[in-house]
Amino acid sequence: MYYFLALLFFTILFVIFVKLLSSVVKGCISALALALVVIFILILIRSTKGPVTLFNKIKIDNFKINKMEEL
Repeated sequence: MYYFLALLFFTILFVIFVKLLSSVVKGCISALALALVVIFILILIRSTKGPVTLFNKIKIDNFKINKMEEL
């Protein structure tokens, strides 16, 4: 009987831990996605004032995204 109660207790703890962990992971992914969207919007807004280059591979000028030619 003791082993059954211990197994039930650890099963409940495991389920609660997994649910908490999954909510933390979902929260981190949502925050990362929101940050990427905000950064993209800020880059597009900055492109209205002048051309913006990203990693010397992508040029954004007045909301137009162009891939730069490699030499």
